[in-house]
Amino acid sequence: MQSSHTQIEERTFQVNGLSIVAVCHGDANGIPVLALHGWLDNAASFSRLAPLLTDCHTVAIDMPGQGLTSHRFPQGSYNVWDDLIDLLALADQLGWRRFHVLAHSRGAMIATLLASAAPERIYSLSLLDGILPKPVLAKDCVDQLQRFVTDFRRPSRQSSKIYASFDDALKARCLTAGMTEITARPIVERALELSSLGYRWRHDTRVMAASAFKLTQEHLDAVMQSLRVPTLLLLAEHGVAQLLGDMLQWLLQFPIVQQRNVGGSHHFHLEPDAAGHIAEQVLLHITSHHDAANRTN
Repeated sequence: MQSSHTQIEERTFQVNGLSIVAVCHGDANGIPVLALHGWLDNAASFSRLAPLLTDCHTVAIDMPGQGLTSHRFPQGSYNVWDDLIDLLALADQLGWRRFHVLAHSRGAMIATLLASAAPERIYSLSLLDGILPKPVLAKDCVDQLQRFVTDFRRPSRQSSKIYASFDDALKARCLTAGMTEITARPIVERALELSSLGYRWRHDTRVMAASAFKLTQEHLDAVMQSLRVPTLLLLAEHGVAQLLGDMLQWLLQFPIVQQRNVGGSHHFHLEPDAAGHIAEQVLLHITSHHDAANRTN
């Protein structure tokens, strides 16, 4: 799949006290697509895929606390549901009554919750190697809450790790995330800042803290039973499928979700050889459901 000439613009939105930075691809009059990256990634996660989504206006944001977007206030947290109100407010600023969501990993979990909570706003979901977190047992909620309190009360919330060079930071990210340098480079370039001491990560270290609560199987059942938004789930061969296990079989009972295996690693959408194939599937899903929704309006 070949990329046509694509307009790219970086914009900043003031949303609920946050400065949310986005990389916008394509004509502003195109099909509206909000792109949500994964944990410790940023808008550059869609730098190879978004230009291939012809006829779309893809707004890839740096999620709060990551990339160039501001950190949450001192009392703020980064639970997966904390972003929902901000995302809807951002869509309001864009003038989007309804929009499609393209999301990867943790961003896909947020997207699924958003579609369940505000189905009237979402045309479709295109999820890349993620959909919902693994369920936990309700009896473990106190242990989870204790981890949350401990993590958020740590005195230093700024990353103390300093790298002497960009390449050192790139290699560290590849090692911890299981990425190749070619897939990690766009994300790392946006994730780093240069200080007088060297390179360090921009992200709020609270992003790495334990969540206050996690969802049980009963919660996940309720979310999926309420989901009415057509959903495409593309799964990597060497990605979350190995972690989700029986959840993938459980998801088969929900025909609103179309599962496909695409091979590759967790960040397959950043692999140059795979981006075109992924874009074709995502674009077909978006355009078909956009056209169908507009025919019924």
